[in-house]
Amino acid sequence: MVERLALDEDHVFVAKCAWAEGPQLLSITYDGARRRELVPANERTLGKIVADGDVIYAICESRLVRIRKIDGRIDELAHAAIAFVDLALDHDHVYGSLLGTYAKSYADGGVMRMPKRGGALEWIVSGKPVAAIAISDGVLVFATAKWLMSRDADGSLRTLAAAHNPHAIAIVGDDVIWTEFDSSGSLTAIARAGGDRRCLANETYTWGLTVIGTWIYWSQSAAKRTSAAIWRTKCDGSTAPQALVRFKAKAPALVGNARILCWIDDCDGAVGALDLSELPA
Repeated sequence: MVERLALDEDHVFVAKCAWAEGPQLLSITYDGARRRELVPANERTLGKIVADGDVIYAICESRLVRIRKIDGRIDELAHAAIAFVDLALDHDHVYGSLLGTYAKSYADGGVMRMPKRGGALEWIVSGKPVAAIAISDGVLVFATAKWLMSRDADGSLRTLAAAHNPHAIAIVGDDVIWTEFDSSGSLTAIARAGGDRRCLANETYTWGLTVIGTWIYWSQSAAKRTSAAIWRTKCDGSTAPQALVRFKAKAPALVGNARILCWIDDCDGAVGALDLSELPA
């Protein structure tokens, strides 16, 4: 499952599951009253999507594409040799991660980037099977199956911590926070400069992650539990984890802003939302 959700000030954008029927990309107003098909069903399947101004950047297998919100026009930006996995943006660049292939012992994995205005893809991390990525202030944080690492603006690499199948990453101030989809996993933080790991929530099989203000929201699978859930806690770990929404089995994708938290229930593909003004500050 990928994070097939994106938000702007007024709309939720949903890229459909590969097995579902309907348009490849749908725009929905926050109140659910208006729905608009941006990319029709006969187009190629999209992966992760990120809203940015008047456009949406998306993974389309081995391609990076840009979709105009106004009319759904798709512009292909770049084409890699293998499929992209995760997507991140900063002010000037689009970043895509690649796991690599078994045939090449995953040595063809890494992170590529290209200018938003267009141009060639370039490798900035190579020879590693990279899944999740996040970028902030020129520092790229990325995850392999067992390690959390960073790349500074000067190109130097640093190993931050061992990790148990890390899935989603957020950079919050001087800290890096990540989820681990593993029976030994947890919601974990570490300083961007390195140091000791800090367990923010001792919940296994954590998956989706978003940070809104001083709160971390994450999803957790139902493995060995009666239901999956969306949780939240303070970024500094000062509050006990609070379960907000429960699900049948699958940990959902998450996205949010100061107004709303949205998710996809991967069991039935339903999009849910929570008005954050209803929660204590």
